[in-house]
Amino acid sequence: MLLEVTKFLNFLGMGIALWLGLYVLSNSPKNILSWLTSLSLWSLAGYFLNILLALAPPPIPANSPEWLQILLPFWKANFLSDNPTVWLQGWSVMPAIMLWHHATVLFRPGKLNIWRAFRIVAGYLVAFGAIYLQTNSALIASTRGGDPLYLTSLIPGPYYYASIFFLLLFTIFSIVNLVRSARAAKTNFYKNRFKALILATIVSGLAGPIGIIGSGFGLNIPIVAITIVLSLTMIQIGYSVASYSAMSDGRTIQRDFFFSIISVSVLVILYSSIVSVIDRLFEIPSFIYVFVVFLAIISHSLTDTARKKMDAYFFKQEIQQVRKSLQDITRVAGEPIASEALNLALDAICTSVKATYGILLEIKGKKVYLQGKHKTDLPLGKFNIAVKHFLTDDLLPVELNHLPSPLENIILILPMYQESNQIGALLLAKPKNSAQFSDEDIERLLFPADRLSDLMWSYQKELEYFSQLENLTYSNANRTSPSSENIKANQVEKALRRLYDFAYLGNHPFSNFNIVDQQIKDSKVTHVERGKALNLVLVMLIEKLKPESEPTKDILPREWHAYYVLHAAYVNEIQNRDIMSKLYISEGTFNRTRRAAIRSITQMLIELENLS
Repeated sequence: MLLEVTKFLNFLGMGIALWLGLYVLSNSPKNILSWLTSLSLWSLAGYFLNILLALAPPPIPANSPEWLQILLPFWKANFLSDNPTVWLQGWSVMPAIMLWHHATVLFRPGKLNIWRAFRIVAGYLVAFGAIYLQTNSALIASTRGGDPLYLTSLIPGPYYYASIFFLLLFTIFSIVNLVRSARAAKTNFYKNRFKALILATIVSGLAGPIGIIGSGFGLNIPIVAITIVLSLTMIQIGYSVASYSAMSDGRTIQRDFFFSIISVSVLVILYSSIVSVIDRLFEIPSFIYVFVVFLAIISHSLTDTARKKMDAYFFKQEIQQVRKSLQDITRVAGEPIASEALNLALDAICTSVKATYGILLEIKGKKVYLQGKHKTDLPLGKFNIAVKHFLTDDLLPVELNHLPSPLENIILILPMYQESNQIGALLLAKPKNSAQFSDEDIERLLFPADRLSDLMWSYQKELEYFSQLENLTYSNANRTSPSSENIKANQVEKALRRLYDFAYLGNHPFSNFNIVDQQIKDSKVTHVERGKALNLVLVMLIEKLKPESEPTKDILPREWHAYYVLHAAYVNEIQNRDIMSKLYISEGTFNRTRRAAIRSITQMLIELENLS
């Protein structure tokens, strides 16, 4: 039973370490933290491989070629002897600790000082020394013909306790680095990530005392105890670093992480099942399972990378961009959208209409920020151009030099709205080989621009429409009527969305307006009566949009669209898709019509309140 459990857990640990390393690196290949973490995880995979080879050693060939030793440099020259425990004296766990220590140093804020650099160099020198001594001598540990299931199969050498000391020392250094990084973290997200890494590093430090008790004191402690400790450590470290790197890049990985691990697991189980059937028929060596896992994980994890590289040889540049965008969007599907995803969408839009260049602006109050760019060297960040230049109700073709430098070549402004609030703008320069965008190009831009607005809204989390009004609690005694000049279209829309929630409307700032008081006949009223009165006012304003002409029986004429959209959506609570189907309009046209109609309601509310 212990043999099967030990095999399974080391098999599982090796596979997870290999996959996690590839996952972390493939998500942030240009981040040195990803490289260090991946190398550390792969080092742990080598340690698990030691145990698997000791428990299920490969068959010994009659005449092993000399080049076989070159392929297995971290095992002793007699690794193919009759003693399977020799495999335990192979890949050292020391490099994993030193690589992780290097990563924790880089987490620290500030520049790399002399003391930190010295610790990094010293750690690698200790790791290389441990690898050399363990491979070529018995100074750290040696093996005897015991049971590889237990730590007693390893005999401590003269430097055994020194190696344990350095493992614990650099583990403590790593913990100190993470604690100080957590204290310097500015957001709860990063603080929580560092706390998880601190806990994982502390757990990894238990491997040293367990090794001393088992090998040093000769107690029959199963070797799987260290496997469990290191497995828990690497899973927590791998996930935390992957999410840390992703968030630093402006994205998250929750859904993608679990999608990847499930797909890889299914593939490994499938391949292992096939090998199991072949094993029953032909009795192949059990260590073949190790190579099956390696090949399955590596091939699956590197498929997307290989596909992107091969695209350059088989597709034109435009097709390459589309394929890359689709691949990357599937990776971030369901996640909070980051600047990387915004750039992917922007590139696809600009490429589709052959724009010379394009930029994506985010509007926060009276400030403008450049969040995405396509074929331009403009720097990301705050944009020193007044927001008034980009505010528009609908797409706006402009002449050259209409906008100030460096936007003099922009000829099309597409506003980005979330409900009735403009949160950004897409600016496009003239297309290649043409002075203006054709009507077909503009029509083609409407739907992607609306989708881009949704992406921007996910990215611009701080604009949460309902966060303030949902928590408002007023009493009739301390009610104050807001100025009609402060009425915003998004406030009107929130009220329309809760048109039949009288309790909510009764606590809405509009419920204190004079025009609402005129609808109340009783002198003593509760907030519910005020909510009903506000409901009547809003419905009355919607009715004012109704044209005087009679509608046709088939397709409603354009003058009816504003009224029908609001009345159907908020009064009759008809689904948006049914409204679009009734009017034969696209989603982009529907959203623009609704925004314009709500602005009309807002203007009428201001005018009536000023007159009352």
